[in-house]
Amino acid sequence: MAAKLYPALKLNMGSEDEGWVYYAIKMRMRDVAGSIGFAEDFEENKTLDNIYQRARSSRAKNEMVRFLANREDRFYSSIVVAARGGAPSFAEIKPADEKQEFFYDGNGDYGILKFDGGEDYYALDGQHRVTSIKTLLDTTVEGRNHLEKIGVSVPEGFKDESVSVIIVTTSGDDEAWRKKYRRLFSALNRNAKPVDLRMSFEISKLACSFLGMNKRIWDT
Repeated sequence: MAAKLYPALKLNMGSEDEGWVYYAIKMRMRDVAGSIGFAEDFEENKTLDNIYQRARSSRAKNEMVRFLANREDRFYSSIVVAARGGAPSFAEIKPADEKQEFFYDGNGDYGILKFDGGEDYYALDGQHRVTSIKTLLDTTVEGRNHLEKIGVSVPEGFKDESVSVIIVTTSGDDEAWRKKYRRLFSALNRNAKPVDLRMSFEISKLACSFLGMNKRIWDT
């Protein structure tokens, strides 16, 4: 992959030794589809596939693709991605004059993140989202046939829309980074709990109430 430059926020969480330095960037849908792989891609132990394969589920390839294709108000939360290899570098941006100082706090957290093109990207959280984006933008014969089967087409301009991506990086030898990413993958996915039935019902009621209120406003 060619070198990439991303406007980025530099963040950190956890202890100095075991924590993470990570970056919040914006990535176009076409880059998500073409660049981000899945956690099982860096696993040598294929017995873990039963955990990772949920990213390839029918829901991601059907319901979520329909959501992206049919909803004009489509929205995805941030995708957490591990970057391995290459030589990523971060350059702080400082304000050129006083008018731009509103965004600068002096901590060196705002800047440009550069990847030299030698990196591999793996989705640690957001596998369903990545799968749905890949499916919608799949230009193979099989991919086009699938979209036709489920009755959708790619919205105009979708490939250039963008989504928030959290890039986590780590150093160390091959086994060390695998272990650290496994722990993060486990923490992100084990602690993610589905909304229970009661909460889902309350959210639905709230959404209906909100839509009804706005309809009354629009009708006046």
